[in-house]
Amino acid sequence: MNSVEIPGPPVPSYYNESWKLISQGAEARVWLVPNFIESDATETATSSLASTVICKERFPKAYRHPSLDETLTKSRTKAEAKNLNRCRRGGVSVPVVLAVDLNTKGQTIASDSKSEQENQRNSACLFLEYVHGETIRSFLNIEQEESKEEPPSKRQKVDGEHDHAVIHKKVITRVDAYAEKAAYEVGATIARMHNVNIVHGDLTTSNILIRNPDIPEVTSVNDWKPDIVLIDFGLSSTSVNTKKTSNHEERAVDLYVLERAFVTTHVGSEDLVKEVMRGYKATCQSSDSVFVRLAQVRQRGRKRECFG
Repeated sequence: MNSVEIPGPPVPSYYNESWKLISQGAEARVWLVPNFIESDATETATSSLASTVICKERFPKAYRHPSLDETLTKSRTKAEAKNLNRCRRGGVSVPVVLAVDLNTKGQTIASDSKSEQENQRNSACLFLEYVHGETIRSFLNIEQEESKEEPPSKRQKVDGEHDHAVIHKKVITRVDAYAEKAAYEVGATIARMHNVNIVHGDLTTSNILIRNPDIPEVTSVNDWKPDIVLIDFGLSSTSVNTKKTSNHEERAVDLYVLERAFVTTHVGSEDLVKEVMRGYKATCQSSDSVFVRLAQVRQRGRKRECFG
């Protein structure tokens, strides 16, 4: 990628053209960084993959006061790193936090109309393990080709041309024993996260990875163990129950958001949602209370859909 084509604020000072911009949202940019870990050993394909990491960069926001912007950027980056480490200590599969830089100087790589003061404002970078695999969304969505005869156009009628079948791609949801087992493990992984009092805040099938999506034909479903990884903890928070307060609602909202993601993204995935809930119930220490709140959250969601 040509560095001049990179949109947005100045890039981190240690950026070079080997970095690949994966995504950019309103709050952060995500970079694929090769050769992050240097080694004197002879480089092999395996060591090269191991040295590739993800850099999540929270960049300055021009619409915020500089002091407030710096405080929010640093606190959110530290909170994300802390929640990831807490998940790993609790046995939840999440990317390893490799480094945190809360005061990353930006470098301007293209001339623009930004003020010099804005260019000097700093980003915060979170360097994470690069997880090889694919998202649950991609694992469950299967593309099928289907041919359809299109009605003849006016030009075809005049010129006497023949109609041609047009190939369309139709996305269907994978619902088999392997998909159900993956869904069950998704629910169990979310439960382990809730058991250590972490709420994700943005659970979708795009924010859940599976390390081993390729299933050998000779492998039976009983021999296959899906390796589920939760990612993107940018909206995560701690959620501790005490005698005075109960945060089962936050856990229920996590499940509701994921449930709606299944319904809207994967047609006919009702059985998979049941497996997610079954895996959650079998693993979560407070599943009964969470499911009571989940029923209430669903009811509010239906009212919102009816009345706006």
